[in-house]
Amino acid sequence: MPVPIRIPEKLQFFLHGKARYKVAYGGRGSGKSVNIALSLLLRAMASQQRILCTRELQNSISDSVHKLLRDLIDKHGWLNYFTVTNNTIKNYLGSEFIFKGLRNNISEIKSLEGIDICWVEEAAKVSSDSWNILVPTIRKEHSEIWVSFNPDEIDDETYKRFVVSKPYDCLTARVNYCDNPFFPDVLKHEMEWDKQYNVPKYENVWLGKPKTRFCNPPYKCFAPRKVFLRG
Repeated sequence: MPVPIRIPEKLQFFLHGKARYKVAYGGRGSGKSVNIALSLLLRAMASQQRILCTRELQNSISDSVHKLLRDLIDKHGWLNYFTVTNNTIKNYLGSEFIFKGLRNNISEIKSLEGIDICWVEEAAKVSSDSWNILVPTIRKEHSEIWVSFNPDEIDDETYKRFVVSKPYDCLTARVNYCDNPFFPDVLKHEMEWDKQYNVPKYENVWLGKPKTRFCNPPYKCFAPRKVFLRG
């Protein structure tokens, strides 16, 4: 029996929001990857979409989100709507998922045309060079760039680009385990141990704070906010 679709409130802007950039960052157990993948599949079933799924390094298809998407298709009973091969995922509307690593396939990515949505997963270590090539490549009218990552260092390019200095027309949300109503018990036990015995690890791994900056105030959940330049 198909599983009901339940996307946490803080991540629903990926499916319904309007923005050039959509960014989710935070700690482990927030459900970022699963719910972004689910949103992409729903978009692909609503209209024809050409979707690029990428990350800084992808040596093989097993390094990509291909398996995550395939597992969600199976879980929700959508096998009749999608054709899944070892390297591609397509559906009856002509939607297509493409999987490529940025560093290893940058010349191929530069030649891609007609991308509607680009999802950059595990984006914490995407380099400045990769971003500078990828962003102008995604140039179709109304195209979107989706970004998900767990922050590492405060000086990482992705953190600076999408958290410290947000781009024009950007929806961003910090999402942690407390925002995930489906946070599993097995992770809850690990989180509680780190919270009690290893606070720096807890703040980085579970609260998504950069390793070089830890704040005293407790984490609070906020809705995504849209940033525009003012003329």
